[in-house]
Amino acid sequence: MKSSRGYVFPTWAIYLAVAAAIGAALWYAYTTIDGRGYTRGKSETEAAFVTRDNKALRDALAKVEQLQAEVQAREQAHEDRLEQIRTKQRKESADAKRQHDADLAAVRAGTLRLRDPGSAGSAQCDHRPATAPGAATGQRDGAPAAELSAEASGFLLSLMHEADGVTRQLGDAQDVIRAQIKACNGP
Repeated sequence: MKSSRGYVFPTWAIYLAVAAAIGAALWYAYTTIDGRGYTRGKSETEAAFVTRDNKALRDALAKVEQLQAEVQAREQAHEDRLEQIRTKQRKESADAKRQHDADLAAVRAGTLRLRDPGSAGSAQCDHRPATAPGAATGQRDGAPAAELSAEASGFLLSLMHEADGVTRQLGDAQDVIRAQIKACNGP
């Protein structure tokens, strides 16, 4: 009697079918997932980072250029302000020197006379003698003793000129300091 085997596949056919199914699954996985996908993903990610970093670098360079332009503008404005101060100082010194020379010439010529308000003839102090007759009769000035000598007048005018120069220098120094502070701290 022959045993009926039916439609049973031989063993080798089953192994072949299983091997074909595994091969098809691997082929499907390879084509779907792509074995080179890691490399491609890595290069795409690196390209995205490079693009982002390049944009950030361009933005930073633009900001640096903008800040450098602002600093140069502030430095130029500061230098212009210092030049204005120097020009003003030179003009004021020249004007003061011209006025001082004119005053000294007037003292020497006798057209400018300095008087001592605290000398004889002044009615402001109780311990002084009475006013001189010339002042009481309506003349222009008090006693001649109140007038300073040309040398004393010249000395006082020179001293005044020197003090005015120091005052101008102090004012100019204050202007320079204010300009420096403004340049350092910004507008």
